[in-house]
Amino acid sequence: MANEEEASSKLNHLRFEFLSLNHFYYQDVVTVRNKGQVPLTLGNLKQLESLDLSLNKLIGEIPPQLASLTFLSVLNLSFNQLEGMILRGNQIQTFTEASFQGNKGLCRPPLNANCIVEGLSLPTFEINKHLNYGFEIDWDIISTEIGFVVGLGIIICWKGVTCDKAGHLTGLDLNRKSISGGINHSSILFSLQFLQNLNWAHNNFTFTQIPPGFSKLTRLTYLNLSNANVAGQIPIELLYMTNLVTLDSSTHYFSRVPSLKLENPNLLTLVQNLTGLKQLILAGNNLSALVLEIFADLPNLRSLHLYFSSLYGKVLEKIFQVSTLEALDLSENSYLLGLLPQFPSNGSLHTLVLSNTNFSGTLPDSVGNLRVLSRIELSRCNFSGLIPNSIANLTQLLYLDLSYNNFTAIEFSKESLPSLDTLDLSRSKLQGSIHSSFFELRSLNVLMLSFNNFSGTMQLEMIQRLQNLTELELSYNSLLIDASDSKASLSSFPQLDKLKMASCKLQRIPEPRNQSRMIILELSANQILGRITNWICKIGSLMQLNVSHNLIVDMEKPYKFPSLFVLDVHSNQLHGEIPIPPEFVTYVDYSSNHFNSSILAKTGTSLPLLISSLFK
Repeated sequence: MANEEEASSKLNHLRFEFLSLNHFYYQDVVTVRNKGQVPLTLGNLKQLESLDLSLNKLIGEIPPQLASLTFLSVLNLSFNQLEGMILRGNQIQTFTEASFQGNKGLCRPPLNANCIVEGLSLPTFEINKHLNYGFEIDWDIISTEIGFVVGLGIIICWKGVTCDKAGHLTGLDLNRKSISGGINHSSILFSLQFLQNLNWAHNNFTFTQIPPGFSKLTRLTYLNLSNANVAGQIPIELLYMTNLVTLDSSTHYFSRVPSLKLENPNLLTLVQNLTGLKQLILAGNNLSALVLEIFADLPNLRSLHLYFSSLYGKVLEKIFQVSTLEALDLSENSYLLGLLPQFPSNGSLHTLVLSNTNFSGTLPDSVGNLRVLSRIELSRCNFSGLIPNSIANLTQLLYLDLSYNNFTAIEFSKESLPSLDTLDLSRSKLQGSIHSSFFELRSLNVLMLSFNNFSGTMQLEMIQRLQNLTELELSYNSLLIDASDSKASLSSFPQLDKLKMASCKLQRIPEPRNQSRMIILELSANQILGRITNWICKIGSLMQLNVSHNLIVDMEKPYKFPSLFVLDVHSNQLHGEIPIPPEFVTYVDYSSNHFNSSILAKTGTSLPLLISSLFK
């Protein structure tokens, strides 16, 4: 019996781990038997309707991520060892006492247990009546010696609050606390004269304006209003916050959704007054501004993020040459023009992101001077010419994306880019053969070379050199990939998640034996002849298989596709009985073959198939 319970627990744990991969599908019901803390990744299951974690040995607090499960109609956390306060102001508070009983450490309604602090029973507390909370502050005691006076004759601090040795409140972190509504201009918040760090990120201020009262917080050095749904003109009083070092009012960009404006004061005035800024993040707002050299005049600027900000005009080279600048992101501003400069020696830049802008010209040889650069994203621009050999000097580079450009050639030296994890050169009009130096980048995890003009023959067994590789895309070049060598079986290859080799003149399928992690296999538009053997059944993780536009005549029985969501075998020479797809498949295309049996009697009416032209 004990072994059966242990096996059941492991099985349910594995089911949960798969559910946490929310890139692929959602689940209506989750029941888990396990121990430990409530997994935070449950918050990823946005469509979840029923969650049963009862009769486990779960410890710790109820994670705030569960508040995002807005479709939840059944919740059972009973009979565990959970503690702390029951979440308020969200779907959680709608459940009855039965959902939480049997957890001696839990307190607040719907349970009758009050929360205890140093022997005192504390009432529910809102930081002040001028804030429209959908929750009450966590009474997670940090100390009884320092903190915030709450009128109980005791000075305390709680989770998210920091204080100095004199008992002054210096930091307030309300990130993701389900706060809704605006802030009253006369709020007691603005009397916290010693406050230095304030984080309001990921709340909902219902697109109200930033209150001018922030200017009273003269000691504030860190202000984070990111994804808090603030909107309207930034108040001129913000210019008085001259001690600000970090200002983050970024938001996820959605058209027709109100955002911050910088008209009066404008961006120029803001920068001229807040000269102490080291980090400025205004991404996702409608700045509608020219990017001038003003940012180069900030003496301590380290990080500038203005992506998706409706910027336009020409970016002067001066901004790239700021000696203190470490991160620059101007991406997703399609009307932004510019050329890359000659980079100074030993620059501080470690992140350069210009994707989906109208930057053009060449990638200068001086890019090799940026010795601490770890990330370059220049995709969807208009760069052209050779990719310089000096890029090999970037020994700390982890991520290189030059896709969707007009480059012509690239070559790496044998010892170059020892740390490179991701290389995306797809759709860059690169020519010539795929140089063997690509397969000397031993740290590569992702290699994307599709949709170029590469030509010649490439031996598939070269991939064996990249033992860290998980994604490989070589589709739609003028390549001939030779898989005839006996070493070309994928059994000795790295464990791949994704393999795309469409239109590579393959004449046989490199059978991916021992490939336990593969999710996508794309081999369409090749010259594959003959039979597909049932090795597919052995790839339990495979979700997408495309072998269309080949010369395949048969598929070996038994037809088993355990996890397949997408099956595309159209435009082959398959005949005989139609393979029955798995129960959970969402797309099947058997068209343009020679099948001669009916599928309808075998699939039933409940099978959720999207079948494209089965018998063309």
